[in-house]
Amino acid sequence: MAQVLVVDDDRLIREQAREILTRAGFEVAGLPDGREIFDRIRGNMVDVILLDIVLPEGSGLDILPLIKGLDPDLPVIIVTGHPSLDVAIEALKGGAYDFIQKPFAPEQIVSAVRRAAERRRLDLRNKSLMLELSEKIHEVVILKQVGETISSTLDLQAILAALLGAAKDALHSEASSLLLVEEATGDLVFEVALGERGGRVKEFRLKRGQGIAGWVAEHGEPLCIPDVSRDPRFLTQVDATTGFVTKSILCVPLEVGGLTLGVLNFTNKIDGKRFTREDLRLANRLAQQAAQAINNARLYHLAVREPVSGL
Repeated sequence: MAQVLVVDDDRLIREQAREILTRAGFEVAGLPDGREIFDRIRGNMVDVILLDIVLPEGSGLDILPLIKGLDPDLPVIIVTGHPSLDVAIEALKGGAYDFIQKPFAPEQIVSAVRRAAERRRLDLRNKSLMLELSEKIHEVVILKQVGETISSTLDLQAILAALLGAAKDALHSEASSLLLVEEATGDLVFEVALGERGGRVKEFRLKRGQGIAGWVAEHGEPLCIPDVSRDPRFLTQVDATTGFVTKSILCVPLEVGGLTLGVLNFTNKIDGKRFTREDLRLANRLAQQAAQAINNARLYHLAVREPVSGL
């Protein structure tokens, strides 16, 4: 349901517009002036604005460029009781979507708002599709870079470091680590750790099932935890020792042929937001590449009877 904001100092006009547009299926809010408009725009609480030209604090035409500065694609319909060609031209030049005259007929305001709401819906859909396309292109580029690194060397440490660095940048995480299952003990050991206090992290080893990484290795299932303080599986000793503050974790298993070789671990989004489903999908794709590289290195070094660190 599209959200319409009616900004007019005339209470009767606001009530009339609310009644007409509510019956037409819109969600309608009213304001007597323009002071709260910007908070509503920042809060994504409006899809169409009906803006009167004459307001207590000045002209709606002065507010229009400020609205467009916050959200250039937000449809603004200018409403006035004293229309003129010059005012209409000024409004449209300022970015107004439409221009209607008071008193307005119900079919006139409904038609104008309906067209504006559809325009808004299409704009938001296009933005979403463009963002999705951009993310897919970014993912393809990262996977291609990692694939080229894997195919260019048999040095497992170089492969893992390059892969983890690319993954950390792609997921915008503060820190990342790759833990491998030690064949002799079944413990998880930190093979590569990037980010603040990465060197200290590598001092730890985890039992199978211990901590979030241990749980992922034991169950072979990914975990995306937005707040580790609420998860009893989180191992607080690592932060206590390193001084790093873990807030959120994305952890995925490294698997080949049903065998778990280790886990990829990502900690804290740089922007403070949560890890997304897209992050999880990319992490799983990178984990597949990492697991295959590890398995290939294992098979190669077994063939030439050379030991591989961590394997």
